Amino acid sequence: PEVLFEALTVLLVSRYTDVNQLSAYIVTDLLIGTSETLIKGFLETLETVCSHAVGYGNNKLAGQYVQIVAALYSIFSVPLFGMWWFVMGPALDWFGLNAAAVDIGIKYTKVLIFNYYLDGIFTAVGAIPDVTNKERATNIYKVSHEVIEFAVVWVLFAKVEEFDLFWMGVLHLGSAFIGI
Repeated sequence: PEVLFEALTVLLVSRYTDVNQLSAYIVTDLLIGTSETLIKGFLETLETVCSHAVGYGNNKLAGQYVQIVAALYSIFSVPLFGMWWFVMGPALDWFGLNAAAVDIGIKYTKVLIFNYYLDGIFTAVGAIPDVTNKERATNIYKVSHEVIEFAVVWVLFAKVEEFDLFWMGVLHLGSAFIGI
């Protein structure tokens, strides 16, 4: 469902904002998302090692795996996301975006990197329910989270004149903390 709602969000951004915001949204998300893919391999291993530990009856070991992977993800992602904090402006300029789009992208990046970091940490923590026969509840939660978040973004884009990419990023970040 994540890919579907990401595509729908691009549709909303293109419908309710200008070309500068759409360009900034697509390029910043592409750059940060691609670089995060390089370090997300740690997270991909969790379901395998945690399911082995849980299957063996060693839940403590599964928890330790989650902690180790979350620590490794943090060690590698924090410098990477920190780099984007400083180089997103020149990168967007190199892609040929105009000054307004570059400014929007820089502002959006400063929220987006925290969203990506939290998503990685929550993916690590979410490995435990996935391997302990709670995947149905986890999937219901994920889909409902995406639906609610998309609906809120849609209403805010449609009804609030000042709602832009920065505030959309803040909304995503806030929804991660409050659990919707």
